[in-house]
Amino acid sequence: MHQALVKHIRQYVPLSDEEVPLLLPHLRLIEADKKAILLRAGHICQAHYFVAKGCLRMYFLQEDTEAEHITQFALENWWLADHMSLLLQTPSQFFIQTVEPSEIIAIDKSREEALFKDIPQLAPTAWICMQKMPENTAKRNSACTR
Repeated sequence: MHQALVKHIRQYVPLSDEEVPLLLPHLRLIEADKKAILLRAGHICQAHYFVAKGCLRMYFLQEDTEAEHITQFALENWWLADHMSLLLQTPSQFFIQTVEPSEIIAIDKSREEALFKDIPQLAPTAWICMQKMPENTAKRNSACTR
């Protein structure tokens, strides 16, 4: 399962065959059934989720009607997380759920520092993504409310 993540990383930063074993201890593999919940609203997001196989969705429930509003999908080779919750360690407003049986690779926030120490070239990439994702999400959300 980790081969998909290695291939994805190599599209953005150099990662040698010798460094791949340094990456593996920082990964948590999740095989999830359809409709498995990875993050519940009110809980703090603790991981970045990479979709090796399957599909995820992020959604919130409208308070007055409990209607579901999907804000993002993550297809194979995509990432998904509530980046603001993850970065600030505050409760999320969102659920993350599998749409179909999925194979997911999680990188837990508690492992990031050690991961970046073991493979330093990943740190700038992660930092850029963490900065841009909340900004892009905010832009999309503000466009939807006009």
